Amino acid sequence: MSKINFVSSVYWIRRGVAKEVPNTVQLTKDDLKRIIDEHKQQHGSDEQNDDQMSVSDEEVAENGQNDDNIVEKYGLDNYDEDSEGELGTNSLSALASLTVYGDNTEDPYIENDDNSDESDENEDFRIKPTDNLVLVGHVESDASVLEVRVYNEEDEHYVHHDIILGSYPICLEWINYSSSSEEPVNYVGIGDMGKEITIWDIDTVNSLEPVYKLVGHEDSVLDLSWNANIRKMLASASADQSSCVWDLEKCQIITRFDHFKSNVQSIEFHPFEAQTLLIGDTNGIVSIADCQSGGFKKWKVGENCEVEKVIWNHFNPYTFFCSTSDGNVFNYDVRNEKKAIYSINAHTDSVTGLSLSRHCNGCLITASIDKLVKVWDVDDTSAHFITQFSDLNIGAVLSLNCNPDLPFIIAVGGDNNKSENFKIIDITKSKKDIR
Repeated sequence: MSKINFVSSVYWIRRGVAKEVPNTVQLTKDDLKRIIDEHKQQHGSDEQNDDQMSVSDEEVAENGQNDDNIVEKYGLDNYDEDSEGELGTNSLSALASLTVYGDNTEDPYIENDDNSDESDENEDFRIKPTDNLVLVGHVESDASVLEVRVYNEEDEHYVHHDIILGSYPICLEWINYSSSSEEPVNYVGIGDMGKEITIWDIDTVNSLEPVYKLVGHEDSVLDLSWNANIRKMLASASADQSSCVWDLEKCQIITRFDHFKSNVQSIEFHPFEAQTLLIGDTNGIVSIADCQSGGFKKWKVGENCEVEKVIWNHFNPYTFFCSTSDGNVFNYDVRNEKKAIYSINAHTDSVTGLSLSRHCNGCLITASIDKLVKVWDVDDTSAHFITQFSDLNIGAVLSLNCNPDLPFIIAVGGDNNKSENFKIIDITKSKKDIR
């Protein structure tokens, strides 16, 4: 049976956010043993319930409420069922290899001593002000990792460090909020096939545990959106047919929208109106929720399609885009509750990637299960095709994200399990310049 190997999610972090010299966790043998034992105990109980869970899944499938679309999208039905849980022996070996012994005092706490380790001073370890970080959710065989890559216009990108995860990552979201400090932080929220949202510190190398977890969903977390206007607020979308708004200071849900009749697949806070949340579900409906009043506006996008992605147009705050499982992209104006302003027959399969350039007004990029990435020139009334990239060799494109500093640089991830499944593309150059 074939082993899985795919990149489920990619996310850029803007320049100047990351620490120049990241913190490094110094672990003792006891620390490592405790973490591994806790993980074995947690996931060992899951394995004992495999038969019971399989029966439950069949019953849910009969009611048309299962998560087969998630399994199919990421090719998890080809996963070797004889593997040792979500974090198997290969991953545990990787954990052991991450151990960094401390100094003579064997201090187990986070340290940031510029003179403590010569490797911390080398060129690759130091993050320059001109560097972007790009986060890559990568699943290979029974190992799930978050790769933290460094990208510079003048150099090739490379993996700076990675974080071992306990479950398949589905979505990533950068977070600049800490309840314990007023200083800026460099965190990432990860939604996965489990029910929890884990928050990790990107500025910490060799971290084996998240900073904290958010617990409240009853099924896989499919999307996250951090509120840049109210920094302690995070929204989540889930296969449990709900969308939640979290208070990160208290680590609890403050608002739950649970009236949906299908999986909530994509969400995004408005770039300027802190209370406004854009929501797309697998029933083909796009909604705008007012997180203060609880008010809703709805648009039925299609009868036999799912909403894959929703994004606000940050150049025109009255409009948004959504993509669907039948290959279409729609542009809506919130002041028109009847129909879309226009539609684009963009792809022949699900449009899994939808992103607007941060600095080039009207530059829309789409990506699809049909293995294509396309560039469009859009405005408030129409869209025009510009170019496409068809020889990426990453398989079906599962994720897409635009660089926040460079207007024409994008990252994509796919499901090609035989070769490279992550690429960085300059959309102004030829296909030969894809890295």
